Amino acid sequence: GTWENRSFENGTVSAIIEDKTIKIENCHFKSGKDFLQLSGQYDGNGNYDISRIQLAHNDNYLINANPINFSYKDSVLNVKPFEFHINDGVLEGVITSTGSSEGRFKMSNFDANIITQIFRVDRLKFSGLVFGEIWIGYENNDFNVDADISLKKGRYMNEKFDEINDSLDIEVQAGEIVKETKQQLKQINKKEDHVSDYEYTRGNLYSLIEKGQEAIEGYP
Repeated sequence: GTWENRSFENGTVSAIIEDKTIKIENCHFKSGKDFLQLSGQYDGNGNYDISRIQLAHNDNYLINANPINFSYKDSVLNVKPFEFHINDGVLEGVITSTGSSEGRFKMSNFDANIITQIFRVDRLKFSGLVFGEIWIGYENNDFNVDADISLKKGRYMNEKFDEINDSLDIEVQAGEIVKETKQQLKQINKKEDHVSDYEYTRGNLYSLIEKGQEAIEGYP
């Protein structure tokens, strides 16, 4: 079958519906080596409990370390602390929306290819292991990003590097970057041309953030 322009070989859903409560005992879809398997329930009042999720895609594997609990009420999303194991890495996070919306994420031994493989532009593609934390906040149409990231043992523009350290503090108001703070950057093999490529990639990141801000503001 197909779903949202994606095909799958077979799928199985086993569920129990009682009044407003929906309990998914097993949901499994498979396509070649890729598969999705999850179980959990919805209480009918905006609260969700995902007890298990396993995902394999493009030789990457994800599994939750503990149940994922979140609520979505009146367009407000709250996600309790969660932990995903992705390949040999770990992604932890929490999302809160009390007055203002913010998300805090921590990565350890996280493979950058999992994210960058979706980019078509070579300058946005890089490999390596990501360590660090990212904070994302949104309040009164202001979008803020604070990141402290270390990228180790990777490759960028066909050049290997041992480590890149970078700290970002970005504030966006009305779709424009009004604050930007850079703390430190270790050069990639001390070659200025690759540092320029890195700065170009940063510029593309800012552009993506601005477009995301415009999309949020335009959402009804």
